[in-house]
Amino acid sequence: DLLQQKSLLSALNTDTAHLASALNSLGTVAQSKAVSASSSNSSALAILGVATTTPTAYTINSITTVATAASERSQTGFADSSATPVSAHGTLQLSVGSSNYRFTLNTNTLVGLRDKINGLGAGVTASILTTSDGNYLSVTSTATGSAAIALHDDPDGVNTSLLTATNPGSDAQFQLNGITVKQQGNTVNSVIPGVTFQLLDKSSSPMTITVASDRTKLSSALQNFVTAYNALRTDLKAQIGAGAGLLSGSPVVTRLEDTLRQVASYRTGSASVRSLTDLGISFDSGGNASFDSAASSRTRRDRKSTRLNSSHITISYAVF
Repeated sequence: DLLQQKSLLSALNTDTAHLASALNSLGTVAQSKAVSASSSNSSALAILGVATTTPTAYTINSITTVATAASERSQTGFADSSATPVSAHGTLQLSVGSSNYRFTLNTNTLVGLRDKINGLGAGVTASILTTSDGNYLSVTSTATGSAAIALHDDPDGVNTSLLTATNPGSDAQFQLNGITVKQQGNTVNSVIPGVTFQLLDKSSSPMTITVASDRTKLSSALQNFVTAYNALRTDLKAQIGAGAGLLSGSPVVTRLEDTLRQVASYRTGSASVRSLTDLGISFDSGGNASFDSAASSRTRRDRKSTRLNSSHITISYAVF
């Protein structure tokens, strides 16, 4: 019996957590006015996040370039990455953008050079490419943006360049409402208030970022709430009445029953939406909830704003 009670309490615990989560999500959607952002060209520009409740629209006139990371390789291959010397003098200088890093090789091999560069903290990653033509050093920036990478042997003397100079990286550049914006990364979070987006590809055609209320978000949140409410209600009913289970008379069941009654009868006189009924949620004689999306739509059309303040209802439960 004790093991069965533990199992029943665990099920109630899970269902209560789901209802609390659904109620919290409903409050979050209402607080944000169900606002979301969309891109008219998702292959070139993706929306990452929205933190605004103001509907609006912006035009990205064009995306000239997307940000890429600088990446160069050694001009020649080396027969043995652990034995073939890579430096004629042992002193080298790595340049990343405007920053220079002078160092002396402890182990004059491709492996030694790779490990030395990786230990400089220069914002690049060195690796060894093994091909049929030999072993090559590859040096790639850890961040996107224009920053030329160079590596010179004997910088005070012969100053021999060891790397190619074919891929210095690029900054992202686009036009927003006719204003040219240039930055090192493809994630843009400081240009449009409350909207974060990512540049994915170049485009010469204008595209639109639209910030607007998405009614389906509220309908989905309401339906999820009803589903979670009914699941908990069903488990509680099984512990009440003539055919009650092993939790009959448990204070846990009593407290949760009282909480569900508070949720079902919740009303406020200070908001434009005063009850769950105003959002299209109704309760039958057995206490089960149902959601009428058509009624909810009529309510939203009749009111200028829709807000359910979930902070007035607290669902608490014990973990067993």
